[in-house]
Amino acid sequence: MASATTFVCPECDFEALHWSDGNPYYCDPDGTRHHVYHPSPRSYGPLDGNDPSLLCTACGQKLIGEVNDFSAGCPKCGSMSLVETRDLDGITCPACKRGTLRVDPTKMRIS
Repeated sequence: MASATTFVCPECDFEALHWSDGNPYYCDPDGTRHHVYHPSPRSYGPLDGNDPSLLCTACGQKLIGEVNDFSAGCPKCGSMSLVETRDLDGITCPACKRGTLRVDPTKMRIS
């Protein structure tokens, strides 16, 4: 069972989601990652890894992967300000730059 936490900005409509089970994946023989989300209607066998969800705090771009997968920075703006979504509570909103992201307890989800 996985749970989702939604972080929202009280100053604008920006929100970001964090799933407790991350972004599990399996790899093709050529190394291409295929993410498998819960619940999945099909069995894929053993998984090869689990990528975290990231947010660029400079521009708000949502990304999937390890921080070191983005050694050149955010693909949208080039910033190195990447934060795992589980750590967003208290971060300045990347959209409006006025609000502070907080957990919205009314938007909790379970899958």
